Amino acid sequence: MGAVSTGQCLCGAVKVRAVDLPREMSVCHCDMCRTWTGGMPFAGVSVVRENVTFEGQEAIRIYRSSKWVERGFCGTCGTNLFFRMAGAAATANMSLAPGVLDSMNEFALVEEEYVDVKPAGYAFAGNLKQVTRAQMHDALSAHLQGLGLAV
Repeated sequence: MGAVSTGQCLCGAVKVRAVDLPREMSVCHCDMCRTWTGGMPFAGVSVVRENVTFEGQEAIRIYRSSKWVERGFCGTCGTNLFFRMAGAAATANMSLAPGVLDSMNEFALVEEEYVDVKPAGYAFAGNLKQVTRAQMHDALSAHLQGLGLAV
């Protein structure tokens, strides 16, 4: 077994345990993610779903934000927990919110998504990979077409 990371939501109703997390994270500047977080982009660590367990499942609420995406959060305190592809489009990975982990300082920001719709009021330092809205949509289209699903 690899390294274990643990954490919890703000109120402690949901506890997270993750194994073998990559030490890289990305941020998404799309309108949905900014609305979901209340302003700034959503930060996520891509992790294999089966490597993450949640204690307190009864407190987790799922919101289907689009045809192919769902977002998980604590129904008690509202802490964002994860973003994942859903239904027939589901993948083996999910994007875990690093802010719920005790080890958040161990993650390096490496990628910005939807950079062409990012508000001008903030910027991240460093030489980060920049991914546009069109590139994200092309990747989603390719994923869905590979599964035989309509975009």
